[in-house]
Amino acid sequence: MRTMTLAWAAIAALGLIGCSNEFESAEMKVRYHPPRGVKFVDEVPGPPRVAHFSSGLEIRSVDTPPPAYQEDKLEDLLKVVSPEASGAIISARPGSLDAGKVVRWTLKEEGRRTIVYFVPRTTRYLVISMSASEGRYSDAENQLELSLSSLRVKD
Repeated sequence: MRTMTLAWAAIAALGLIGCSNEFESAEMKVRYHPPRGVKFVDEVPGPPRVAHFSSGLEIRSVDTPPPAYQEDKLEDLLKVVSPEASGAIISARPGSLDAGKVVRWTLKEEGRRTIVYFVPRTTRYLVISMSASEGRYSDAENQLELSLSSLRVKD
């Protein structure tokens, strides 16, 4: 009986290991567990180097020093770190994650919302973005927020 229980525990553990969707990139110096159901698609060397995931999630690693910013001019910062971001800014605020200080924006455009995170490091910065339809956005946003606690960045 005990041998059978140990066998089933080993099979379950192997199943969990096989189901991990952890993303790790030596080039981007990033380790991250994307939200449940979101899969890594590809990594483009750039510059900037970009990791694409399913469900509209991407991580960009920009190898230039992060731009300085003022908290009352976050719209200007968004134009610099994510010039392709479009839509009306409905929120912009500084904050922090386990990975360090961040600035977070939420944008709205034609039935879609986009969340953008700027993660400054010493000699570079990351931009994490995700877009989703209005109907799916709330759940996608919550899942992204939870997953960002797993973000590890090496400098």
